[in-house]
Amino acid sequence: MNTKFPRKPLGFTLIELLVVIAIIAILAAILFPVFARAKDAAKKVQSISNAKQSGMSLILYTADWDDRFSGGQTPNFATGGYYDIIPSAVPADGLAALGYKPEEESLAWANATQPYRKSYDVLGFSGVPEVVPSGAGVDVSRLPSTTLTFNGALQHYSQTGIAAVSNYVLMWPGAGAVRYRGVSYTNPYMFCGNTICSYPNGHLVIVVFRENQNNLEPGRSQWSHGNGMTVVMADSSAKYRLWGGEGHRPERELTEPYVNYRANGRPWGTFYSLQNGFLRPRFWMPDREQ
Repeated sequence: MNTKFPRKPLGFTLIELLVVIAIIAILAAILFPVFARAKDAAKKVQSISNAKQSGMSLILYTADWDDRFSGGQTPNFATGGYYDIIPSAVPADGLAALGYKPEEESLAWANATQPYRKSYDVLGFSGVPEVVPSGAGVDVSRLPSTTLTFNGALQHYSQTGIAAVSNYVLMWPGAGAVRYRGVSYTNPYMFCGNTICSYPNGHLVIVVFRENQNNLEPGRSQWSHGNGMTVVMADSSAKYRLWGGEGHRPERELTEPYVNYRANGRPWGTFYSLQNGFLRPRFWMPDREQ
């Protein structure tokens, strides 16, 4: 006697297929934000590591140069002073075709401390937008990019003269949380006229870097990898600080780089104190006790 069993149909039914697709979609909706946060956390860790290495290079420089930090801005040999807000080329000969003079650029902070750092790459953060300088006939694609800026109040200043090394900023994303291709910045910077100076013998100027240099708009956001910024303190420790909450708060004068922020960590302005005839934002004074 032959008994025939009905054959089971091959493959999935339409309903089964739709159920599987729905399950995959639900899992993706749950896991993708988790993966994104994990990726951003990894970039933040990398940025802190880069900042630590960068800060250490400046500290090592002081050990060889009589306890003093390097210069900040690029010196102007013709006037005897500095190029104020103009960025410095990295490396020193990288933008020679645009008129940057390598012999001057070699003394700006990013180039002067390069032998102690070995790589310009650690000056940049990953996962932030890139800004490329324009110039006819200049290929900047192979030039390094930087995010960290040097605190110019410390140019030629004694490391041991800093009153609160663990609470005083040495480097930070002072030009915004972007990567500047082929250049580096000093912010704040010493304004000394046609002379070389160091704190306290000059005005100390904090700059707000804007995308279009329109004084009516806030500066570039300094937030990266969340609602905060990676900074290096004067003891070379690197930290992630939750600075830049929206609004105007005078109490920030001693606790944050700026006292006024717009949304998304975009700075607006700061307070200046007049001391011995010089304007200075108190947060950036290296001899402050807190």
